[in-house]
Amino acid sequence: MKILLFVACTLRARLKSGVPRVVAEIAKTLGQVVAVDFVKWDAIEGQLRYLDKADLAELFGDSDTPARPHRMCHRVQYCFGDTIDEPHRTWLLIPEITHHESDDRDASARAVSQAREYGIRTAAIFYDLIPLTNTNPTYQPLFKPHLQYVEELLRFDRIVPISATSARALESHYRNTLAREDVNAQSWSSKIVPILLPEINSEIPSGRQLVHNEKPVIVLVGTVEPRKRQVEALEAITRLQNDHTIPDAIETHVFGFLDPHVAPSFHRILKANPQIKYFGYADRDTIRSSYRQAMFSIFASNDEGYGLPIAESLALGVPCLTANFGAMAEVAQGGGYLTCDVNDATALTNAIRGLCNDPSARQRLRDEIARRQLRDWNMYCRELVEGFKRYDEETEVVASRIEAAVKEALIAGSDTAGDAEGHGVTATDVGPDIRFVSVERGPAADSSAPFRKPFTVCRVLDGLEKATTLGTTVVSHALRTDLLGLVAADMAQAWVDQARATGFR
Repeated sequence: MKILLFVACTLRARLKSGVPRVVAEIAKTLGQVVAVDFVKWDAIEGQLRYLDKADLAELFGDSDTPARPHRMCHRVQYCFGDTIDEPHRTWLLIPEITHHESDDRDASARAVSQAREYGIRTAAIFYDLIPLTNTNPTYQPLFKPHLQYVEELLRFDRIVPISATSARALESHYRNTLAREDVNAQSWSSKIVPILLPEINSEIPSGRQLVHNEKPVIVLVGTVEPRKRQVEALEAITRLQNDHTIPDAIETHVFGFLDPHVAPSFHRILKANPQIKYFGYADRDTIRSSYRQAMFSIFASNDEGYGLPIAESLALGVPCLTANFGAMAEVAQGGGYLTCDVNDATALTNAIRGLCNDPSARQRLRDEIARRQLRDWNMYCRELVEGFKRYDEETEVVASRIEAAVKEALIAGSDTAGDAEGHGVTATDVGPDIRFVSVERGPAADSSAPFRKPFTVCRVLDGLEKATTLGTTVVSHALRTDLLGLVAADMAQAWVDQARATGFR
C-alpha cells in the first residue's frame, strides 16, 4: 500500500496551528507506518504533483525527516497517473480543508476526480461543521465554501472524523440534507469512520510529562476567538481576583492568534488585569515553559471537533478545565480534567475558584493523568492505515461476489434477476445465443449520480455469419454495453460497420 498525502495548504500556512498542525504531525509520522509520497495541486498543469526538496523543507521545517523528493517532482508534460505503479493499492489522503487555500478552492474536488480516473482510492480527514452550525458572524464568510466542502466529502471512499462527536455531527447533517433528496443513508453512512486524534505529539518531551515546578500560573492556549471563550474565562478570573477569592498573585498566560472580532474586549480585560500576560502566537518552547509552572490550564471553548490544547495539556501532565459536553467531554474521558458548563458564567467561575484554591483537587487530576494510557501519532496513523486496509479487503470481497453473480448470470439458461452485495444483477436473453447482463450499482450519495448507470455485459455465442444477420435494435443495444464477450474477433467490427450503415450514433 502507498498513500499520497495532500499537503498543499499546509505548505502555505503562516501559522502552524489547528488543521496545519494535524497535517504536519501526520506528515512526520505516516511514513513510519506505510509508504508515503507527498503531493500538492499544480494549478498550471491541472493535476497532482509531487513535492520537491524546497516543498519538503517548508513542510517539515527544521525537524529531521527521511522524506525525499519523488524522482518525477519536476517532470513536465507528463500524466500524473503514469507515475502510479499500483493504483488499486494506492490512496489519496487529504487531511486539509482546501477552501482555506485561496489560490484554488476546487483543488480537493479536482484531486479526487483525478484519483478516481486513475483507480486510486480517496480519504479525507474531517474536522467539524463549525462554519455551518455556529451562528457567530465570525464564521459567516466560510458558510458557503464549507458547505461545498462537506458536500464534496461524499465523493471520497473514506471520511475520517477526528472524534465521535464530529462524526455524529456530520452524519446528522447528511441525514437531514440528503433525506430531502431521497438518498438512502446506506450509500454514505459506511464511509464515515471516526478515529480520535492522539494526545501525544512530536513536540512532547520524552517521558510525556514535563518536570513541574508549580507556581500560581494558569495557561490558556488556542486562537483567541468568540467560541473559545477566552474573554469569558479571563473575566471570571479577574472577578475572582478582584474579590480576593483567589490569590492576587496568580498569573494567567494566554497564547494564540487574536481574532479581530474579540480584540476590543480582549484588550479591555488585559488592561483591567495586569496579571494576564498575552504572548500571542508563541513558539512551543515558550508555551512549554508556562505549562511547566502551571497549576492547570483552561480550554473553555463551546464548539470543537476535538480540541488540541486539551490533549496537549493532558500529555504534558497538566490538569485542564474544559466543557462537559461535545468533543471536549469526549477527549476528557479517562480523567485528568475538570469539566463544567462553560456557557454558564457561574459554573465556569466556580470551577476556576475550586482549582485555584484546592491543591488536593489538582493533585488528584495529575494522578488521573499519570494512570491514563495516552496515544501518539504513530498509533493514530496505524489505525488510519488499518482502516484503509480493511476497506480494500472488504471491497475485494464485494467485487468477487458481484463478479461471481455476473458469471452465473451469463451462463444461466433463462431470464434471471438477483442481488449481490446490494447490486441488482439481471440477465435477459434476446436470442438463443445472445444474453445481456445488467449490474445496477445502487443509488449515489453525491453529484456523480448521472454517471452511475448500470454496468452491462453482452455475451454472444453465435459466429460471425449469424451475428451479422441480427436486427438493428439488438446490435445497437450490444454496442452500448460496457463489455462484449464474442467468440469471433472480427464480430465487433462487423457490428460497427452494420451500425454505421444504419445511422447508429
